[in-house]
Amino acid sequence: MAGLAGGLDPSLRTGDLVIDDQSTWRGLKLACRTGQIHSAAGIIATPQQKAALFRDTGALVVDMENAAARKLAAEWNVPFLGIRAVADSAGETLDPALLRMTDSSGRVKPIQILAELCRRPNLLPGLWQMNSRASAALRSLSLAVRQVVTSSYRTATSGSVSAPPVNQSQA
Repeated sequence: MAGLAGGLDPSLRTGDLVIDDQSTWRGLKLACRTGQIHSAAGIIATPQQKAALFRDTGALVVDMENAAARKLAAEWNVPFLGIRAVADSAGETLDPALLRMTDSSGRVKPIQILAELCRRPNLLPGLWQMNSRASAALRSLSLAVRQVVTSSYRTATSGSVSAPPVNQSQA
């Protein structure tokens, strides 16, 4: 399970990677932190909410799907890997208006964007910033996922066929 998350640990920055400490997929060598990923029922948007959740749970990041995916993997008796890239750090606020501009799958809702920007043109800088942070987080995540897939491919083929190397400059 790969995706974006909100940072709870103040030391994490946009693009940092966290692997769920309850992952059952072993043998990974990724440059990332390992720790708890808390799955919330809703968006944790403010630094105060993030600080309280960090204090109460000790989780490094928060998302909304990881626990469900972990549970399903356990039910199906398949290895689970939860990996998240930080999109918004612990000190950053997510404007609820910006969150209304995407659907539950993260797809942009163009009509909603236009409506919100007509009502509040001052949202535009926040929208650009959110896009920039999400893009940076997705670049980190895509490199990590590629490393996982490449490593799995090499393991599955016992090293007899090598997958293409990960090119860090394509990030």
